[in-house]
Amino acid sequence: MTQIISTNTFTTAKWIVSATASDGTHTTIQSAITSASSGDTIFIRPGTYTENLTLTAGVNLTAFGCDNSLNGTGKVIISGTCTLTTAGTVTISGIQLQTNSAALLAVTGTLASIVNLNNCYINCTNNTGITYSSSSASSAININNCFGDIGTTGISLFSASGAGNINMYNSVIGNSGSSSTASTVSAGSFNPTNSTIGFTTTTSSTGNFQANFCNIALATLNLICLTQGGNSGASANNTLFASGTASAITISTQLQLRNCQVFSSNTNAVTGAGTLVSAGTLFTGSSSKSNVTTQTGGCASGLTQGTAPSAGFVGEQIKSVVGATSVTLTNNTNINVTSISLTAGIWDVTGLLSINAGGNTFNRVQASISTTSATLGTAGDNLIDGGIPLNGIRDGFVCVPSYRITLSSTTTVYFVALVSLSAGGGTTLGGGRLSATRVG
Repeated sequence: MTQIISTNTFTTAKWIVSATASDGTHTTIQSAITSASSGDTIFIRPGTYTENLTLTAGVNLTAFGCDNSLNGTGKVIISGTCTLTTAGTVTISGIQLQTNSAALLAVTGTLASIVNLNNCYINCTNNTGITYSSSSASSAININNCFGDIGTTGISLFSASGAGNINMYNSVIGNSGSSSTASTVSAGSFNPTNSTIGFTTTTSSTGNFQANFCNIALATLNLICLTQGGNSGASANNTLFASGTASAITISTQLQLRNCQVFSSNTNAVTGAGTLVSAGTLFTGSSSKSNVTTQTGGCASGLTQGTAPSAGFVGEQIKSVVGATSVTLTNNTNINVTSISLTAGIWDVTGLLSINAGGNTFNRVQASISTTSATLGTAGDNLIDGGIPLNGIRDGFVCVPSYRITLSSTTTVYFVALVSLSAGGGTTLGGGRLSATRVG
C-alpha cells in the first residue's frame, strides 16, 4: 500500500525514501529533503541514489547500520555530491557516500555549517572525496566510526581550505588505488584520533594538523606521511608514521612529536628546514636519521640496527680526542687538555687523561671536567686525584667517570689537568679523550 506523506507518523523517521514508490514517501532523497523540516530524519531504503543533494540544516539522513559495509559494498549508496552551505548541523548515518566525478561532500559558503558522518563508508572512486571551504571558524566536518577508500590515483580524501576543522574519530581510510596525491589543508585543521590513515597529508598557509593515537600506514606505498608547512602548532601524539623507503615527515615550520614512532628506511626519516620538537620519539625502521634544521627535545632511536642518533636526540655523542703527547703539562699549572661544545640539554661527560712522564716523578696528578677554562672542580665530584701514579719509566692514566651536566644554552666544557712534580727536569706531556652523551 502506497504511503501517504501526511499520515506516515508511525515510524521514527517521518520520511522514507525508496526506489520503489510503494515502499516509501519519496523516490528521491532530494524530494524528501524538500518536504522535511528541521528536526526531521529521512530514512533511506536499500538502493543506489544517483543525486546531487542540497542538504538542509537539521534534516538528517539515515539507513540501517546493517546495510553499510566495511569494503564499499553498502546497500544504501548516494552517488553524487551532498552540499551544505547553511548554518546548522546535518548528520548522515549508515550510508555509503560515493564520488560521481565530483566530491561526495561539499561544505562551502560563509556560515557555521556542520556535517557529521556516522558509520558511513566514504568511497572515493574517481574524485577527491570532500571539499571543505566554509569561511566560518565554527563550521566543521566530523567523521565518526567510518570506513573508506581512495580507489584510484590522482585523488585523495579531502581538500580543506575551510576555517574550521575536519575531525576524524575511530575511522579507517584505505588507499587501494595507491594514490600519492595528498589531502591538503591550507586553513583550519585536520584532527584525526584513533584512526588508520592510508593517504598522505600536506599542510600549508594557516592549515594545521593534530593527530592522536593514529596509524599513518603508507609503508607499502613508500609515500611520505606528512608534509608540514602550515601552522607551527602542528603536533602528533602516540602516532605511527610509516613511510617505507620515503622520508616519513617533512617539516617546513614546526612539528611536535610526543611518544610517536617513525618507521622509514630513507636516508633521512625526518627532513626539512623547520623545527622538530621531540619527546620520546622512537625510530623503529632502519633509519633513525633526521636532518631537520632545528631539533629540540629527545628521542630513542636505532632500536633495530644501532644507527647513531642525530644531533639533538638522546644518545647523541660529542667527543674530542688528542694524542698522548699533544699537550705540555706545566708544573703546578691548570692546563686545558681539550674541550668540546655542548648544546642545551642534559649530558653525561667523561674524561680520560694520559700522561707521558718525561723522566719526572710526581707528588700529584689531577684531572677534572669543568665548564670554566683552566679551572679544577670539586674532589670526588668532577675532579679525580690520581695521587702518585707515575715515575720516569712508565706512562699513566687518570679517568674522570661520568659527570652529569645540565645546560640551558650552548656551553664549552673543558678537560683540565694539573701535575705537581717532585723531581726531574724533563717535559711532561699529556693527551686523552673528553666525551659527552646526551641523556635528555
